Amino acid sequence: MWRSLRAVLRLLAFAGLVVWHYLCFEIGRGLSQSSEQARLRRGAVLQSWAHATAQAIGMKLAIIGSPPKAPYFLVFNHLSYIDVLLLLATVDQPMVCARHDFATWPVLGFVARRMGAIWVHRADFNAMPAVTRDMKAAMTAGYGVVMAPEATTTRGDRVYPFHSTLLDPAIQLSVPVHYCSLRYVTGPRDAPASTVVNWWEDLTFFAHGWRLVHADKIDATIHFGEAPILEQNRKQLARSLHDAVAAIYEPM
Repeated sequence: MWRSLRAVLRLLAFAGLVVWHYLCFEIGRGLSQSSEQARLRRGAVLQSWAHATAQAIGMKLAIIGSPPKAPYFLVFNHLSYIDVLLLLATVDQPMVCARHDFATWPVLGFVARRMGAIWVHRADFNAMPAVTRDMKAAMTAGYGVVMAPEATTTRGDRVYPFHSTLLDPAIQLSVPVHYCSLRYVTGPRDAPASTVVNWWEDLTFFAHGWRLVHADKIDATIHFGEAPILEQNRKQLARSLHDAVAAIYEPM
């Protein structure tokens, strides 16, 4: 009974934090007298929202290594939709790459469109030139580009192959790519994080979210690699980044 009540309160807190921080974003953007002010205020709002939401759902954050400073290109192993909380809370001025259909989601898709994201059609290689232009524009404006080359959430038993197509913009822009690994651990009374947090089973977003907010606690760790990787070939870049992330990742 208590867990269900707490889960409801967590969902209400999540909704309230989305609305409050979105309003702060719009007000801040309206008051900004330059694009630089707008960029800094956006980053502050996103970081505040991520920290507050993580606390609301019982998630504690731990950082290993040093996050890159914007502008940058950063990749990570993709486990759950809450990966975005861990990333927004820890990295500088992130512009997250998201699958194109998320833009049509009610409420969250609208907020993401307003606050900025790079939309990627993962199955359409012909769309990559537009993605490259968006990434270049983001980094030129002082943002960091954040991408999950696995192209799907996984159970966390290993780091799955990186799709080289998604890394083609890094080759076209000739930029070194930073990397990090994400990992979650749940409390002793909870089911394993591989099912509570990781979203890989045949469950809807809402069904899995209801399971997640029932967890007593979630310990989240983000581990940043020591140095970025630069390659001349996207397939070699995918292999190098995959191996680098796998080397610092502890399977769940």
